[in-house]
Amino acid sequence: MPDMNLDDNLRSFLTRVRCCACGRVHLPAEIQVVNRRGESLLLKVYCPTCRTRSLVVTRIGDEQPATPREDRLYPTSTPLTIDDVLDIHIFLRDFHGDVNDLFRRR
Repeated sequence: MPDMNLDDNLRSFLTRVRCCACGRVHLPAEIQVVNRRGESLLLKVYCPTCRTRSLVVTRIGDEQPATPREDRLYPTSTPLTIDDVLDIHIFLRDFHGDVNDLFRRR
């Protein structure tokens, strides 16, 4: 999929995001839009300092502060580890169903 350009305001916002591994602020050239659908973006981010590559899923639009419920549902988390990636790989390998089944609340 071709790279899509970000407007200046969005790029400015995204460059305030720090590397999940070393904490360095990203430069605009280190952020690539992989896909954009409506207000949702899938970004590929590279940190040349520690050589960490990250995929970031974000939503753009009217920025509103998180509600107390959202704070409870989506607490600040630590970066994924290789064990986290392996766990989800095994889960998905053995999963039988479609995307709707995967994200259906139980």
